[in-house]
Amino acid sequence: MNYIAQLNRIGIDTSISGGENDILILCPFHDETTASCEVHKTKGIFHCFTCKEKGNFTKLTAQILGVSYNEAKRRLLDDETVEDLLSELENVELETSKTQKYFSIKSFHEKYMPAWDNKIAKKYLIGRGVSKDSATLFDLRYGKFGVMDHRIVIPIYTVDGKLINYVGRAVDSRKPKTRKVQSNRETIHGLFELLVKKDKWYVDPTKKFPYAILVEGSFDMFSLRDRGYISISNEGTTVLTPQQLVLIRRYFEKLIIMFDPDKAGIKARNLVSQKVKKYLPCVYVKLPIGKDPDELSDEELKHILQGVI
Repeated sequence: MNYIAQLNRIGIDTSISGGENDILILCPFHDETTASCEVHKTKGIFHCFTCKEKGNFTKLTAQILGVSYNEAKRRLLDDETVEDLLSELENVELETSKTQKYFSIKSFHEKYMPAWDNKIAKKYLIGRGVSKDSATLFDLRYGKFGVMDHRIVIPIYTVDGKLINYVGRAVDSRKPKTRKVQSNRETIHGLFELLVKKDKWYVDPTKKFPYAILVEGSFDMFSLRDRGYISISNEGTTVLTPQQLVLIRRYFEKLIIMFDPDKAGIKARNLVSQKVKKYLPCVYVKLPIGKDPDELSDEELKHILQGVI
């Protein structure tokens, strides 16, 4: 959190330096004309040299605003800005960039054949309503050995085109449904295809897309893309990471959550929408019980999204 910015928002003078890591403000716990309350710039903790009051930033905010501790905490959460998030994310990226593993795209292509070139894979994709254009755009592959044997192999790229993960979807119902190589929690599946591969919605890289429909799985995303909707995939029901939030805020004006209408999907859509709406407009839509996004008819989709897009 940017503590200096928060103090400035509530009218506190932060111009007096208390050293490299601190600032001095007028203490709100006693009357004074000379600033003696020291606030740490990055930790937010404070200590008054005169009245000896000390504590965390929420306690300080509560005293300044004249509200309860819980109310101050709520306001700080509500006031958290995208700039604060970006600042925190820089630290996260510094820690993860050294250990993040990426895969060779060349080796990936050599290992797995284009899915549309295999009869079994092509039949499966057609049965799932995936077009040849989507199979090509998303670089869908087919595995014939190892953990990816008899699976549609779905590569997931970072925005700058690094292969961060690939997921295998079984075409044989007797096999476990999915296999993941590793996590892709620092990117959003589908962004690379929108921004770099110049999908049909691509217009100007300096402008945001008007919306994105966030779905749980890749095949939901393929289905919506093929039917003319801007969609991205969370690859599950986990709550979005700071990295993913920043990407969504950077590239989209609005987020529409369309998770599966089961217990896990309903719980996840509520959690995700609560988190996202602090940073950009966000709504969720309710689907008919028993129907995932890729199982909806064109008319059902049109009705569900009427007035939302």
